[in-house]
Amino acid sequence: MSRIGRGLRVVGGGLLAGVFLVAGFGFLTAAGYMALAAEWGAPWAAAAVGAGLLVLGALLLAAMSGRHPEPPPKEVTVADLISAFMTGLKAGRSTDRKDD
Repeated sequence: MSRIGRGLRVVGGGLLAGVFLVAGFGFLTAAGYMALAAEWGAPWAAAAVGAGLLVLGALLLAAMSGRHPEPPPKEVTVADLISAFMTGLKAGRSTDRKDD
């Protein structure tokens, strides 16, 4: 199977898994709402489920917005510069040149 075919299969599988996760979360939310509605009544159950979803969404947004600081740049030594120069010089000498 080609790399594109494998990639499409992975993406398709991921999308299908996402659909099942969303459906499962929806059914669990509905079941929780029904249980709360039987105990507290529909308005309070809706308020509790809505508040819970708002808190969950806020926590997810807060977790995703964390900044990741960039690592400090590596200090360049003279040995690094000489090594880079010699690598470039070797690469330049190994190429075939056509002098016009």
